[in-house]
Amino acid sequence: MDTRATYDVDVTSLDLQIQKMPTALSTETGGGSVCLVCGQGGGVLLKCPGPRGKKVRSCGQQFHVQCLNKDQEDVGRCPNCQSDHVCSSCQKLDKATRKCSQCPKFYHEGCVSNRLAVWKEKTFTCPLHVCSTCVSTRSRSCSDPLYSCVRCPTAYHGSNLCLPAGSHILDNNLLICPGHLKAVKTNSQHARVNMKQCVECGKGENLKLCHSCPAAYHPTCGGAEFKGQAIDTEKLSETLGTQQKEIWLCPHCVQGRKLLYGDIVWIKLGFYRWWPGEICHPLTVPKKVAKKSHRIGEFPVRFFGENVYCWSHQGRVYPFEGASYLRGTSTNGNLDKDYNLGLREAIAASSFVARLRQEQNEKVE
Repeated sequence: MDTRATYDVDVTSLDLQIQKMPTALSTETGGGSVCLVCGQGGGVLLKCPGPRGKKVRSCGQQFHVQCLNKDQEDVGRCPNCQSDHVCSSCQKLDKATRKCSQCPKFYHEGCVSNRLAVWKEKTFTCPLHVCSTCVSTRSRSCSDPLYSCVRCPTAYHGSNLCLPAGSHILDNNLLICPGHLKAVKTNSQHARVNMKQCVECGKGENLKLCHSCPAAYHPTCGGAEFKGQAIDTEKLSETLGTQQKEIWLCPHCVQGRKLLYGDIVWIKLGFYRWWPGEICHPLTVPKKVAKKSHRIGEFPVRFFGENVYCWSHQGRVYPFEGASYLRGTSTNGNLDKDYNLGLREAIAASSFVARLRQEQNEKVE
């Protein structure tokens, strides 16, 4: 592969993450178990044996006994397995739910309608049986086992080629996906920052802002493919740092598309402009960076042009190719020299990473 791209930047000199990060998962960046109810580890965790009277394997969920409702008759099982027709997404008991044809979980159609569920006339397959990354970004066949998020109906192949950046790996092929960052109100860097222009046309005014990522859209720019969704949910309000009863998710977030390790991206830090960089794997960054305090859902990023690191999250990082209007160069001051260098490096790296990912996908098929 030719490593010299536009702007005469030698990609091999950039020491890109995608060339050195591990493909296989490692429990060094996670491991252990958490309670399904409180989301915390520690203490004695009981493993749910699965629905009563049914010959199915354990659902894999674990919980503290003290976290369950003491009025529940069957305290040995998680809320989802204590009774049929409990929606595994919103946790509400409702006879209108439908059972997945491949597992004992029930869902409201509205809770998974825009996720990767497969609906047929009489049956449906829930999103936990398909990799969100493979379906939303590329079509391929992968033999790696699926890891299911314990907090939402999404799943990903157990490989760093599919696993979203910022995921926390648990035991029993479970994980917490990066969509569940619990923002600290006193930490200004946990606040989401949306683009000031439409990511499609580059113009401002009358924008719809995604409540999960920095995307901003004019509804008219997306045409027939514009399938964002307004969601009325209490569960997402804490995660996304908003008290609004209704939130809007952009088309990519509705489909479950997440940022991956090695992606070339735009990064927003403090009062600095959107800056080009890459998402790093925690095992490949300098030790002093890896040891910095961070939460589930955060991941290390490296700024091109300056070669410095920080921890960020999906609310302040956006795909480099998805906001081309940000590519304007600057000519004033030393900081702008670093930015312009970083921009040239990002353009070269983005082209290189796209070709390399295509080659990796072809090897898997």
